[in-house]
Amino acid sequence: TQFVIETAKPIKFGFNVRVPAWTNGTPTVAVNGIRIARPNVLHGFVRIDRTWHKGDIANIEFPTTPRFEPIDPQSPDIVALMYGPLLLVALADKDVQPTGDLKILSSSIAPASPGATDFVTSDRRLTFRPFYLVRDERYTTYCRVRELSTSRR
Repeated sequence: TQFVIETAKPIKFGFNVRVPAWTNGTPTVAVNGIRIARPNVLHGFVRIDRTWHKGDIANIEFPTTPRFEPIDPQSPDIVALMYGPLLLVALADKDVQPTGDLKILSSSIAPASPGATDFVTSDRRLTFRPFYLVRDERYTTYCRVRELSTSRR
């Protein structure tokens, strides 16, 4: 996210930006191309205190990783794959039923290539695409997760 400050004269103030709940880690903050080593993040906001000048540019990057989210508390086994605020849908002709722990499953999904908008599973058998980019493909939005059996025989 980029902000350009427009002010008639230099002025000192704290600039606050809400950190979205989907952020995974500490936001990266830079002002006029200079990275702030330890950004001030408190109570869900990143704050930049300084004397601002006309044309100053603040860049804030919110790290994110793919994550499965249940559709509601009553249905924890029906999940959608999210990447930041984006819904990723599985390009598939049938239901997708991943098996196992959701955090482990999420960590096995990555961009298909650097800078790609498509994501693939580690075995590259399944592709996920941001919903807004789906055109004529068949897709499924929700996955029903099957837990691995934890009992030993």
